[in-house]
Amino acid sequence: MTELRDRDPRVEPGSARRLTRRDFLKVGGVTVGASCVPFPLACAGQWGASSDVGSGDVTARANAGLWYEDNNMGTAGGMPPDFKEKFYRPDLWAGAREAIDIYYVRATTLLNPENGLDDSFLEKNSVPVLEGSGVEIALDAVGANFLRARPAPADERIEREISLVEKLGAMGGRVRYVALQSVLSKPLREEGRVVEYPMQQRIEDVVEYAKTARERLPDVQLGIIDALPTKGLDYRDPYRRLAAALSEEDLELNFVHLDCPYEHPQEGARITWEGVKEVESFVKGEVGARFGCICTSRTGGEASDEAWNDNVLDAPRQYASVDGSPDEYVVMSWFPHPGSTIPEAEGPGRFPDTKTVLSFARELET
Repeated sequence: MTELRDRDPRVEPGSARRLTRRDFLKVGGVTVGASCVPFPLACAGQWGASSDVGSGDVTARANAGLWYEDNNMGTAGGMPPDFKEKFYRPDLWAGAREAIDIYYVRATTLLNPENGLDDSFLEKNSVPVLEGSGVEIALDAVGANFLRARPAPADERIEREISLVEKLGAMGGRVRYVALQSVLSKPLREEGRVVEYPMQQRIEDVVEYAKTARERLPDVQLGIIDALPTKGLDYRDPYRRLAAALSEEDLELNFVHLDCPYEHPQEGARITWEGVKEVESFVKGEVGARFGCICTSRTGGEASDEAWNDNVLDAPRQYASVDGSPDEYVVMSWFPHPGSTIPEAEGPGRFPDTKTVLSFARELET
């Protein structure tokens, strides 16, 4: 897996480089199929004011990858009401697909039978739409969480997600990343009480998952979504120990995505924007992994689509002000807002998720 970490995650080995937002923004348009639509026409939205940053900050932001995950509407296994329509009508978010590098999708959403995301839908609609735009997939996984404290056997829980990745691959999807969600930071709750789940056990759970993934998914990179720094808890020792434990098995921690809603560094109670930068430096320098900054907003997500949009767009400006230079920005929500994903060309006063993503892509270039 060493050679995978060193390559550009947006370039498929042995193939022509996929055009990214950096390419079409340079010519002022959005690539849709074989044509180039002027960016203002394609987006039909307001980008918001540009931040006053130097050229070095602009370069760092422009070079960052952009990952996007649909809202689960604040419900485990949930999805936006227009999730399926988004894939039936790919024209309504064509610009957003060209703007993003990686499409994050929750395993719990795909595996929830109430969502009706059957194999026929995935194979005929979802996977072809993403593949048609050259967008790779990252699985937001929970199979490593509390392996020794859940009723289902650990191997069965891991198997469900590994099999899901294999199935998507057989359908033509390119699942290149698996992110273990909150595996180090999520509290274990039993009967409404928080129960201790030791850090060493959490690390062993990650290693067990990673070993299975290596055997079945040798080309997939493994990372974590983590909130230890956001909670004001020590992250350095757990990250060091996790990286060392993986290394002992000839495995790697390829990336860390920091779960840090906008309000936390903005208010500065437990972490500041400077603190986020310290996490970035530690992850890149001592752990040797890529660092991703998750951009979301709890207060905005609980208030309105517009409030969520505004806070999310301000996040990269604030981070640039402290010389933040993540390898990737991640736009996602797990709150009631935004309440829809399409159309990306929605008019003033309305803020579907893909409209925000397009605005975010533009923000990275200004």
